[in-house]
Amino acid sequence: MKTIKILLFVLIGSLSFTFLACDPDDPEPQPNPQPVIELEFISLTADKELLYGGETATITAEARGEELVYQWTASAGSIVGSGKTVTYSPSPCSTGENTITCKITDKYKESLSKSIIITVE
Repeated sequence: MKTIKILLFVLIGSLSFTFLACDPDDPEPQPNPQPVIELEFISLTADKELLYGGETATITAEARGEELVYQWTASAGSIVGSGKTVTYSPSPCSTGENTITCKITDKYKESLSKSIIITVE
């Protein structure tokens, strides 16, 4: 009889432990989310802000964010290249102030723009 009581005690104890270990109210562990890097347009610079006939300027956009896409436009002349560094080539008839704009869009479809003026003589 004493053996049955001990066996019963051990059996009840192990069942209680099993129920405590499998508490359904305990939340599932969640993976650590990756931090979101917010879009920031830091600077837009040109190696030359004054061009004479036949010259070009290298323009660089510095930005922070995730999966950045760069879109370049010029009020006159053309943009050669893509990405964060491009070359601006003015057309022969584009003397005066020409505006170069860079629009940056990140993977969350957020976008920011900056412009720079290059004078062509």
